Amino acid sequence: MADERKPISVIDDTFYQVIDRLNHLIGNTVDVLIGEDSARPATALEGTLFISTTNNMIQQYRGTSWVLVGGAETVDWNDVVNKVKASATVDGLMSKENFSKLQNIANNANDFGVGQPTWDPDTKLLSLLFSRNGSFQYVDIDMAHSHPASEVVEDPTKRFVTDDQITTWDAKQNAIPYTPEDASKKDVPNGYAGLNGSGKVPATNLDLPSNLETTTGSQAKATQAVADAKVYTDQVASAALQRVEQVDAAATTKANTAEQNAKDYADLNKVAKSDPGPLDFAGKDVTRPTINRYNEKTFVGNLTGGIFTINPSTTSNVYRLTATSNTEFNITAPLDNTTYSVTLIITQSETTPVTITWPADIKWADKEVPAVTRGGATYVVTFLISGALKLGWLSGEFM
Repeated sequence: MADERKPISVIDDTFYQVIDRLNHLIGNTVDVLIGEDSARPATALEGTLFISTTNNMIQQYRGTSWVLVGGAETVDWNDVVNKVKASATVDGLMSKENFSKLQNIANNANDFGVGQPTWDPDTKLLSLLFSRNGSFQYVDIDMAHSHPASEVVEDPTKRFVTDDQITTWDAKQNAIPYTPEDASKKDVPNGYAGLNGSGKVPATNLDLPSNLETTTGSQAKATQAVADAKVYTDQVASAALQRVEQVDAAATTKANTAEQNAKDYADLNKVAKSDPGPLDFAGKDVTRPTINRYNEKTFVGNLTGGIFTINPSTTSNVYRLTATSNTEFNITAPLDNTTYSVTLIITQSETTPVTITWPADIKWADKEVPAVTRGGATYVVTFLISGALKLGWLSGEFM
């Protein structure tokens, strides 16, 4: 406490007794400054008192400013010091009426208690059991009370919805139980294959061996075979009809022909027994022959470049060729009612495969022109030549 003590008309040693008593009651030390108003400092310790000798005003420093706590009248410090504590019967620093009121509040607070609450979900009532001074009482609180919508403040976590909005939501499509198609992965590597108009995977999306026959190719060959059989049947029927007409029109000619044929057969049989070499039936029809241990004469040669001509009517039906230089094939045959089959067996160089060029008038199975360019591979290519019609297909690739 400040030790500045000045004898003034209203401040004497009794005042300091009041300060000491206050310090004792609050367990603290109060600094007291006394002087004229002009001597009051701008700031001081929290709680510091300033007593003005100019106008007898008492101020206390609280926080950041001085606050008036005492009037301007002369202070009777003796009266302050001599005041006793109030009781239920004696006035003191508090009136006896206020003391009794506070005492009753304290007693009732000690006698008051709350029991176990109960809840009725049907009536929405919350019942609390209270005790006071030994008596018990239930208090019901109506929890069903509602507030008007105008009192509810909406935010992102709670909002009102209308019946129309609920109806719209209920009409929405439920969650789709599958992953929708990702069109960017259709017909691409590591994606999925699309379907054609028939609901099937196109052949272009299938990883098939190059020599695997497709349905289209097989069908084309079968169709061609039926057509060739029909042509052959028509030729046989035509030939038979011609023979019948010849018998009817010229029996003598028929007899002469039969005689000649018999002679030719006898000559051939004689030649065959004495010299079993090649038989030439050029220009003659051979009907229902039985051939035992059949084989075909094979032309063996090299593809040395330029143009290599194939003529099954004059050379051979089977060619075994070794490719040593870039070569272009040319296929020729009589344009009559005859059909030839030609088989090419081509072996490519192991180290420097060459280029093979096919005739432009060949119709290839499935429109697939064989490349036959793999080094060291042997290819079998088959042709069917009927007049101006030339058909070709790759029969196989062998390593």
